[in-house]
Amino acid sequence: WDTATLKPFKQWYQINWHNQAVGRASVELKKKDQQFTVIESDYLEGRVQGRRFQFRYIRELDFSSSAPYELIGGRLYTEEPQLTVESTFSNDAQLQLEEKRNGQLYEKSFAHVEYTLQDYFRVPSLIERGSIPSETFENKTLNTQTFTVETSRYQVLKTKPYQSYIALQQRHPSNEVSWHRMAKDGAYKLHAFA
Repeated sequence: WDTATLKPFKQWYQINWHNQAVGRASVELKKKDQQFTVIESDYLEGRVQGRRFQFRYIRELDFSSSAPYELIGGRLYTEEPQLTVESTFSNDAQLQLEEKRNGQLYEKSFAHVEYTLQDYFRVPSLIERGSIPSETFENKTLNTQTFTVETSRYQVLKTKPYQSYIALQQRHPSNEVSWHRMAKDGAYKLHAFA
């Protein structure tokens, strides 16, 4: 997870709801030309009163391939019942967003965002290096709805000696709480939401 030595990878996950598999997710890192691209993809499917619903979320973040690995742009895609949103953005002096929502085109400007690939991989990097704080620490996350950098607070949870993972509780800026289990090499094993 050291940014200077990162190699392309793809990790797949299963999404469960009430112990039922309802979808799949993946995180992929690509390196091409002068940038790194992180691609997060979630696909969920369910039935309500016999009707089938599909949800797809794709978030691509482009970072420069040299230090400090700054966010330079990206693409966002949302597909929900009766909603399709496709967005592209570039992060220069200002963050410029072009969004197509159900066929309607919108353009928005935001303040420049200070966010790096090192911020994105900070938690797994701390675990891999064995330098995770013993009780609590903070980490920056990018909110792609408001294009602001938010701070989440993590608490390291005690695990039994025979358990081969690190357990963390994350308090999000919205005061929601989620839980993580991560292998000692920094790979995610479980992310649970209330």
